[in-house]
Amino acid sequence: MRRVIQGIILYLLAIVILSAVLTPVACWSVSAAGWDFPARRVFNRSLMVSALLLLWPLVKFLRIEGWRRCGVTVSGVSMARILFWFAAGVGTIALLYAGQAAAGVAEWSPRLAWWQPLTFMLTAVIVSVLEETMFRGVLFCAWIADNKWRALTVMIIGSAFFATAHFIKAQNPADAVTWLTGWEIWAGMGGRFLIWRSLVMNWLTLFWTGMTLCAVTWRYKNIWLPAALHAGWVFALKTAGRLVVTEENAGSLWFAGNALEGLWPALLLAVMCALTLTVGKKEAG
Repeated sequence: MRRVIQGIILYLLAIVILSAVLTPVACWSVSAAGWDFPARRVFNRSLMVSALLLLWPLVKFLRIEGWRRCGVTVSGVSMARILFWFAAGVGTIALLYAGQAAAGVAEWSPRLAWWQPLTFMLTAVIVSVLEETMFRGVLFCAWIADNKWRALTVMIIGSAFFATAHFIKAQNPADAVTWLTGWEIWAGMGGRFLIWRSLVMNWLTLFWTGMTLCAVTWRYKNIWLPAALHAGWVFALKTAGRLVVTEENAGSLWFAGNALEGLWPALLLAVMCALTLTVGKKEAG
């Protein structure tokens, strides 16, 4: 376990350094190409590329022999199951927004262009495959491969890390892009951790999101079905953001303007996690 923790720490530090170095280069490149992308978006893409490039060194450091141990296998995968879990992801988000509507913090206001669902789907696929390879593949499947009795412990630790990582949200720098821009964006991220209500309530939902994805991974022994569920969530969240409007400062302890904040989404995902583990107990065993 010590080597795994060391690997994760080194992996995170390497991502910070590489993304900080890549950000200004990428900003200047897209500007030279005539594209007008804000620095925060370029940073987010640099962060994603850095995480992807550094996955292989992490796998080698953890002495993982073959990607099959990381759940990169077609065993237990079928198109019917992929569509089922994608639909389950979309359905979950629909329930979240239905709760918001019932609580009076969201209302129907469509602003969706016909082409946007295509870009949302592309983003959902890329994000879900990348995150599931890292979090449920390298940091869950491979970790428990030789320590199956530690599965629940790894689920909890990995989901806590998954939830915390999602509080990394870039902001545009105040000045022109320089070689220090990437570091300045990293330095400016700490503010989100000072908003305690959002931190606790949103973190709780994201924690149970990670637990549910781990449960699907444990049940089917691959990362493609949790990736389908994850893609359904991302696609539905982005689509719903163009179909409804919410009152950001409204709501209660159960329902908030942010669909992922409050006890309702955390409870819904906790139930989903429990059902996945219970229903799939015999198949997973």
